[in-house]
Amino acid sequence: MTSNDDQTRIYIDWQRARPVTLRGWLAVLGAMILTVCVIVLVAAIASTLLVIALIIATLSAGWWMVQRLFRGRSDDRTIIIYRNDNDA
Repeated sequence: MTSNDDQTRIYIDWQRARPVTLRGWLAVLGAMILTVCVIVLVAAIASTLLVIALIIATLSAGWWMVQRLFRGRSDDRTIIIYRNDNDA
C-alpha cells in the first residue's frame, strides 16, 4: 500500500499567481463575471427546455387518455363464452 507521502505534491506560488496590478484584478473579476453569466445562461436554457418537455409530455398524456376514453371496443377484447374444457 502506498501512503500519502509517496504522492507527487504540487505547490502553487501564490505570490506569482496572484494579480498585482489593478488591470490584473479587473481581468480576474471580468473572467469571474463572464463565468457566472455563462452558467446562468446554460441554466436558463436547460430550465426552458425542461419546461417545454414537461408541457409536451402532459399534453401527449392527456391526448392519449382522451383517445382511450372515446375509442370503441377493439376485437381483441371480445368475450368468448365458456362451453367446456376443450375451449380453454
